[in-house]
Amino acid sequence: MELFEFKPYRIVEIEQIFHCYFKFHRYYLLRFNYSLIDYQHKQLNLRISNLKFLLWCCLRAWISFLYLWILTLFPDAEWILSQNFLSKIIDNLNGVNVLFVYVSIIILWVEHAWFQAFRSLHNYSLKLIENVLIVYDDRKYTSNNRQHLLRYFIIFGYISGTIYRLFAICIVLCYLIIVLNIPDQYEEIENKCSVFSFLIVAGITINHLIFLTGLCFTVFFCCVFTCDLLLCQFKQLKQSLRENCSNRVLLRRRSISMFIIEFLHRKFRDKYSEIFVETSNINEYYRRILFLIEMLSQITMIFLIIFYAKQKQISFYCLEIFITITPIFLMTTLIYSRISHFDSDNIAIYEIINSWSAKMHLKLSHQKLSERKMFSNQNTKLFSLLKLHHFNQSLANNRLGFTCGQFFYINKNRYAELLIMNIIFVMLFYKKLILNNIF
Repeated sequence: MELFEFKPYRIVEIEQIFHCYFKFHRYYLLRFNYSLIDYQHKQLNLRISNLKFLLWCCLRAWISFLYLWILTLFPDAEWILSQNFLSKIIDNLNGVNVLFVYVSIIILWVEHAWFQAFRSLHNYSLKLIENVLIVYDDRKYTSNNRQHLLRYFIIFGYISGTIYRLFAICIVLCYLIIVLNIPDQYEEIENKCSVFSFLIVAGITINHLIFLTGLCFTVFFCCVFTCDLLLCQFKQLKQSLRENCSNRVLLRRRSISMFIIEFLHRKFRDKYSEIFVETSNINEYYRRILFLIEMLSQITMIFLIIFYAKQKQISFYCLEIFITITPIFLMTTLIYSRISHFDSDNIAIYEIINSWSAKMHLKLSHQKLSERKMFSNQNTKLFSLLKLHHFNQSLANNRLGFTCGQFFYINKNRYAELLIMNIIFVMLFYKKLILNNIF
């Protein structure tokens, strides 16, 4: 999947979105080209010829990581264009070492995530794609919701792709500005070979940073859209349940049989369980991605505070860094705002089904004995009622949705709590560490 290959306007079906998701997942996260048929038959081609791109990505990542730490630890190195030399080219930009450390942490964290994902793929224990494929089924959604989801994907796909391309253009322009300014400082360079080593290694680093940006704005976007598909199914269930429970014909009937109650409840129970299983299966893998996004967000927030404190004045380069990095911090807030709806919708479903069951049970209790004979065995009747009420009561405690790693379940309370804690953390961090000149 190349930089300018993502074209959302060509999407006309939800099932087509899955193919984009699969391409992004293979290219940016796994870095390995394979088909679902090969994976299902355990016939992955792990020859060197098929691992060239994977090996190149790993080599590129570690070259970038080592290069950034060399610039940080050896600011006066003569065998490569040092940090001090670069600061002469880029005027009014301080705290470059903080930027290098921040980027190196992201590179290391992404490599760790890749290793875990590829190890699961190699062991044929990566069930994510098969679980996601079940969700991308047009038949699961009403026609109105399908159109809404397609418009949502196209609009936000363009926004995500535009940010990705703008970041790539900005980072390439920064690289070109540095390269074009090297001739002005060429006479001051003692080791002329350091220029060529810089051009090669810095070019590799820029290439890898663009690749990491693609991971953020394509794979993460598709992950969020998958969550939206599950949330859409859940909202459809809530709407269907509300319509069935408010059915005036059913409520005005003088008598009602246990068979009708059991049939309607079983229909709801099966759909609810289906969504719960789909969400739980996807959450087994997504919780790692959400944890990765959370850590990236927190690290980005700390970096922005320290980097801002080190600036004597806001230059063009400083402003460009803020504009390109701030969306990473905001990404968690936007994702949590969507995922947190699962818990509130689950509580709404619990209230609807509990109220409906109470009304039906009251109607049954007021019927004459001859009219409410449902089963020849009264124990079976009692067991059915207990099963219905037990399922209803368990809904309120179900953690249907997604979790951040193994730390916390994402709901609206947690979302609001994290938002407030981030604001307080920024204020305390700036007060204790920045104003006291610790950095």
